[in-house]
Amino acid sequence: MIRKAWLALGIVWLLAVWVLSLMPVPPLAQEVNDKIEHAATYALLMLWWGQLGYRPLRVGLALIVMGIAIEFAQALTPYRSFDAHDMLANALGVSVASLMLLSPLSRVLLVLEKK
Repeated sequence: MIRKAWLALGIVWLLAVWVLSLMPVPPLAQEVNDKIEHAATYALLMLWWGQLGYRPLRVGLALIVMGIAIEFAQALTPYRSFDAHDMLANALGVSVASLMLLSPLSRVLLVLEKK
């Protein structure tokens, strides 16, 4: 039961990334931490899906491809733009999280489930 909830939450999170990436940028959005936000978001996604038992290499590649696809989709909108640096930040987040999955952080959801 709880695994289904973890999966559903992960899917909602993926959809939220797509929606937030393709909607117009709010006027008060800060550009200063944009790359940090990208790296953190993709790191957390990688950690999430990696903990659910999916192969880290496949998850990482899927997330990197998703980030690239989002950038190309943004280029098709009149209010967003393509940014290769965003793709690099996304890939960096995935890479850092891949290393983190080799640590005890790879069992956070399992520990939460047992409590």
